[in-house]
Amino acid sequence: MNNSQLFKGLVTSFADPFVVGVPGEPHSCQVTNRTSDCIYLDCESGEDGGLQQIFQLEVMSTDSDKFIANLTSRSSPNFIVCSLPPKESFILVVYAVNSKGRSKQVALHSSTLAGPAKEKGMFKSYDLIFFI
Repeated sequence: MNNSQLFKGLVTSFADPFVVGVPGEPHSCQVTNRTSDCIYLDCESGEDGGLQQIFQLEVMSTDSDKFIANLTSRSSPNFIVCSLPPKESFILVVYAVNSKGRSKQVALHSSTLAGPAKEKGMFKSYDLIFFI
């Protein structure tokens, strides 16, 4: 082995740990709970690309084609989205971001549950007057 072959081997073995890139996409995503106004989403982190990463969740309504929410998590790809309309369908898009770029996105469909029934005229209002 000559010196140039030895040098190439050293450069290859020492350079690999310093390779940085875009993060891997979150995986194993699942909706873990739903209410009439909240959706709970839990995912596992992908590779961080050798850099600090953050996680983004975008929520779009499939019923009204509106953008509903954009949430950021600095620690893990786990989100609780509340103040959503009841009995509506959504597309949840989650991805990771670092200083080198954005991961592939993961999309899931979910919906909120029906809210409590509200009937007009079910209760009458009365003025209460107390005499002492």
